[in-house]
Amino acid sequence: MKISRRRLGLASLAAVALSLVSACAHRGELRTLELPAKDRELEAQPFGAVDVVLVARPSLKPKLDWWGSTNVTPVRQLALENEVAHAMRNLRGELHDVLHWAGLPGRVSLEGGPGTPGRTHVLVIVPMEASNTSNSMHFSTKVEMRLIQVSSKHSLWRAESVVDGGREDALFAQSVLTQLKALGVPMTPRVQEPARVDGLPAQLGQTLAAVQAALGPDAKLSSDRDGSSLAVDAAGALMKFNAQRQLIQLRLRAPATAKVLGVAVGDTLSSVRQRLGEPSRTVGEMTLGISVGAPTAVIYKGPAFKLLLNLQRDGITDRVRQIHLDAPT
Repeated sequence: MKISRRRLGLASLAAVALSLVSACAHRGELRTLELPAKDRELEAQPFGAVDVVLVARPSLKPKLDWWGSTNVTPVRQLALENEVAHAMRNLRGELHDVLHWAGLPGRVSLEGGPGTPGRTHVLVIVPMEASNTSNSMHFSTKVEMRLIQVSSKHSLWRAESVVDGGREDALFAQSVLTQLKALGVPMTPRVQEPARVDGLPAQLGQTLAAVQAALGPDAKLSSDRDGSSLAVDAAGALMKFNAQRQLIQLRLRAPATAKVLGVAVGDTLSSVRQRLGEPSRTVGEMTLGISVGAPTAVIYKGPAFKLLLNLQRDGITDRVRQIHLDAPT
């Protein structure tokens, strides 16, 4: 199914701060909206694969700002578009983390990504309004969402919310998960395994003594200036331990050959995606709405780890330059 912004009627984003102030009570929470008359008698199809698709850049139609002005300069318009796109990318990351581990039978992506084979429904999330005042302390985005049945292109459910990053995004993601379950979307929680490290005798949570014993003379011990943490450096691998002398961070760079979740330094980004799927977040692809080419990093998050892969461009290929594995804080 190709999602049409015009057909959905959700391609308008208004820069009206005042309306957002009135909606603040619903930050991160879902407010159910009435379905159009044509959708109320829809015969529901059983759920198969269900994708969540976020529209990052709808067509903008500037309206009155805080002072009642309609004169929006191109620079201000571009800045607003960029803020909205950034907010939607962050929201996509939060939804991905929550829905992936809950077992959503589909993927969470920005518009333009591939659909899941055999999908029957799509939850479309579109920014509708955004704050646009120069003295605003928090950028907020009002979003509307519709659960659409692919075969009929009719909506089964629609709602709205306001998000502005951080706690609101996390609350929004949990609210979406609860609503999808209530609507009958089947969820099979994924096994919550720690990030496995191969080729190096060091796993998150392992003790300093065990790592030193396994590495032998290759282990070079150092400590922070204040002595609050210890580190072991060995052949491109830097391991950091907390006050209880448990491994909490692992950094890999060349010439290290160890793998984390099957990923090694030098692997291509395409092979990483094939192995681990879409990342929770991608860092550095867009600036002020203009594509600048290669991403600088991708992040994968699980209940027991955070994996950050720093990238570098090799000709036309993005490769892993450094691997950062962290225990949850």
